[in-house]
Amino acid sequence: FPTVSGQRPSRCTGTALQVATALMGGSLPSGAGSARMLLMLGGPCTEGSGKVVDKDLTEPIRSHKDLAKDSATHFRKAKMYYDSIATQLVMQGHTLDLYACALDQVGLAEMKTAVEATGGITIQTDTFTNPVFKQSLKRMFIPPGEPDHLAIHSNATLETFCSKDIKVCGALGPASGVDGKKSPLISDTVVGLGGTTTWKLCSLEPGTSMAVVYDIVAPHGSNDVHQGQNQFFLQFVTRYLHENGTMRCRVTTVTRRWVDGSHAGDLIQGFDQECAAVFVSRLASYKMEIEEDFDATRWLDRSLIRLAARFGDYRKDEPESFQLQPQLAYYPQFMFHFRRS
Repeated sequence: FPTVSGQRPSRCTGTALQVATALMGGSLPSGAGSARMLLMLGGPCTEGSGKVVDKDLTEPIRSHKDLAKDSATHFRKAKMYYDSIATQLVMQGHTLDLYACALDQVGLAEMKTAVEATGGITIQTDTFTNPVFKQSLKRMFIPPGEPDHLAIHSNATLETFCSKDIKVCGALGPASGVDGKKSPLISDTVVGLGGTTTWKLCSLEPGTSMAVVYDIVAPHGSNDVHQGQNQFFLQFVTRYLHENGTMRCRVTTVTRRWVDGSHAGDLIQGFDQECAAVFVSRLASYKMEIEEDFDATRWLDRSLIRLAARFGDYRKDEPESFQLQPQLAYYPQFMFHFRRS
């Protein structure tokens, strides 16, 4: 439709998403098969439900300052609307992929939950003629057996079990929590998607990663350790619909042993510094979104200082004597560059 001078184009993105979600839900009900919705976004929604900004160009689109002050006119209402679409997509087991190809903002902050909770892909470029958009879209349709095939599976659930001395705080990743019966394995401390031991991943790829956070509830110096019963286990049960249409189940069980606080060297042997850096970055991002006045750089500094004080070798009042084991050597560098960004 022609755009009136001094106004933004009319876009009813929210309504279009709602219609597409309902059509996919009617065509492929929950668990019946895999489905992905591809949203090509050339600008912000200006009409109907999910509106991000008015059509009149005299109203600027919300800025970071507006979001921080909670003065963005349409933000809360639009976010609630797209969150409801996200809930419906998760129930259906369907995924939303978003291709935002515009020089201006498109309202990604309002609709990001619909992408994150369903494990979707987000591509951002300046125009639809950009090679990044064309190549990304083309790769979505590369058939199995050919190079660069994405091997995307769907309708996955991840369930975790653990020993009695451990409880589940939550998970961080491209998933949504599954409400279930009250489990004794659930901790009162919530981190990320908490209150459950099962999470749904509408989309699952070979590169998908989830972080499950646990709480140690065994009392310090528990008798079990001294009596030689120092083993504990963690188990992950992953069920998913393979791209060839078959349901698959993978069970991963690991066992570890309790380590007394005085044996720091044993803990260092199992430390994965790359994994730790990714986890801390996810945790920092999560805290920035849910905690008001959260100082990310200060929190990162404190966590690094605690780790260095606990596991570093040094002589008091001699900074040049400080050193870390090889398993920890790169972690401070990861954190330094992360906090700078």
